[in-house]
Amino acid sequence: MAEIIKFPKANPNVSPMPILTETAQEDFRDRLDDNAEHVAAVIIKNLVDGGYEYSPSMIKDMLMIIESTRAFIYKYHGQSHPFHQFAEAFFHVDDQHNIQFVPFKMKTSSNDDPRPE
Repeated sequence: MAEIIKFPKANPNVSPMPILTETAQEDFRDRLDDNAEHVAAVIIKNLVDGGYEYSPSMIKDMLMIIESTRAFIYKYHGQSHPFHQFAEAFFHVDDQHNIQFVPFKMKTSSNDDPRPE
């Protein structure tokens, strides 16, 4: 007859170990950032190759491409990113999956700050 081995019971006072350590989570986010920057660089290169020349006045537009790409990759992997709130606020998707950009009122102050009110 086979010998039965009794395993110890789990201690209910000990919480389970997290799947990822803090270092592993940071490494994971670093890999996502690397992926986002690579994809954004390819998009920007394709724009430049297509004749859209870069100028310093376009830096914020380029940063939008980079951060939007990062937000997409983060969302795909279940991570949060501040641009997710931006997308929720500025894009409406109806029941038929039609997408509409929701314009916002621009500030008209003396410094011409384009951020929404």
